[in-house]
Amino acid sequence: MSESKFIHIGNFGEPVGLKGEIKITTFTSNIESFFNYGPLVSKDGLTKWDLKLVRVSKRKAIAKLKNFNTRESVEMLRGKKIYLESINFPEIKENEFYIKDLIN
Repeated sequence: MSESKFIHIGNFGEPVGLKGEIKITTFTSNIESFFNYGPLVSKDGLTKWDLKLVRVSKRKAIAKLKNFNTRESVEMLRGKKIYLESINFPEIKENEFYIKDLIN
């Protein structure tokens, strides 16, 4: 797949607690919807993350990743960007646009 098909929609932040939870900065209009769009992936699309929203704290999502159960396991994700394949974005109404569609 072409890299341009992937849209940057968030970043992993710092770990929270000891059980593998991590802060996520989302670039979506609704934090909860970030977790419902479809597979969240790395820039190359090869790594997929199965994320579950635990709670929202100070406008950041606190998430739990499947198979990441310790603080050390999520530490390696700190600073990594989170992408979504553009075909997984929800359909929009007539006369509405995504920013990605207005560029160029």
